[in-house]
Amino acid sequence: MLNFDQTVKLMKQIASATGVQERIDGGEFNMMDYLFDVLLLEVIIRILEKCEGLAAIRQNVLLPVELNSQIKAEDM
Repeated sequence: MLNFDQTVKLMKQIASATGVQERIDGGEFNMMDYLFDVLLLEVIIRILEKCEGLAAIRQNVLLPVELNSQIKAEDM
């Protein structure tokens, strides 16, 4: 488990690597909100894809793309 300093360092590395650090610095959005609402989910999905665990979670959870397509289909 990461301690607080390691977590902050990792968050900054992710923000820098994804090109969003400038937007965070400019106050466009909050780092913690972005981390938990966007990046964390993307990282988990990518890890599961690599580990072939995606099929297991698809049985219980709609992924964002699938959820969006289902909502659009229901609206029609």
